[in-house]
Amino acid sequence: MPLSQQLELDPDPSAARTARAWVTELLGRLGRTDLTESAELGVSELVTNALLHAEPPVHLRLRGTREHPRIEVLDCSAALPATAGITGDEDQLGNGGRGLDLVALFSRAWGSVVDPTGKLVWFEPTADEPDGEPVIGHHVVNEDPGVVEPEVAGERLTVRLLNFPVQEWARFRAMYTELRRELRLLAIAHPEEYPLAAELTELARTVDAQRLRATGLLHLDRAIAAGQPTADLTYEVPMDAPSDMYRLVGLLRRAVRFCRDQRLLASAPSEHHLDLVEWYAGQFVQQAAGQAPEPWSGTARSA
Repeated sequence: MPLSQQLELDPDPSAARTARAWVTELLGRLGRTDLTESAELGVSELVTNALLHAEPPVHLRLRGTREHPRIEVLDCSAALPATAGITGDEDQLGNGGRGLDLVALFSRAWGSVVDPTGKLVWFEPTADEPDGEPVIGHHVVNEDPGVVEPEVAGERLTVRLLNFPVQEWARFRAMYTELRRELRLLAIAHPEEYPLAAELTELARTVDAQRLRATGLLHLDRAIAAGQPTADLTYEVPMDAPSDMYRLVGLLRRAVRFCRDQRLLASAPSEHHLDLVEWYAGQFVQQAAGQAPEPWSGTARSA
């Protein structure tokens, strides 16, 4: 099975055993059997906690890198995880709070990501013996503001995107979101070892801020929702958007090389998607220089 595959867990007493076996197999394929004991302990606690207290479905994934594999448990609850050490109340989540404290003892890093679609709790198992001090968790809450047309202020650049392959873009966007999340967690847990992760994460924040100041994005989301294969779009964006967009393309290509060196366990965008992003960014740069828009001429690929 691909290392980027995920496992859906049935809500029954065998789920923790299934999760332990699955994680043990994948760590063996990575040559990281030194992590098996702490991984089995941690995944048992997280899976049990999710099945008892969260919303199904519950999924299990192995992500991170070969040097720093990360185990993730995903559910549909948007509630932050709690530990007995954090809350001071061991009964708040039944055994769940103390279970998370135990995960923290057998991790080199752990945390959670919560957004409107649900929660992801992750940990990096350690081969070291616990010293009695739980690792402090990193908790991130992402609020999705959606696409809202902003008030137009300041000097703007009009960018036309002709024959834009909206469904192909939607597939790329989903993969990019996954890759960006991966790099963000690496930047949190190992900023010195993965400087690319921190660099891409910071630039992505800048591009996000520009997106919130752009107009025309509602047309794209409506075209995606309607199943349109292509659309002609017109954006009004800040004047600094073209340079930041093209920097993002360069970093994205470096991130994909990082994946393909088999250091990152998540799937990488394809060359076709990178070509699409390069065309997209190129339209911002060319039209900022006064050139006419060039329609997308690539061939859409199936998912």
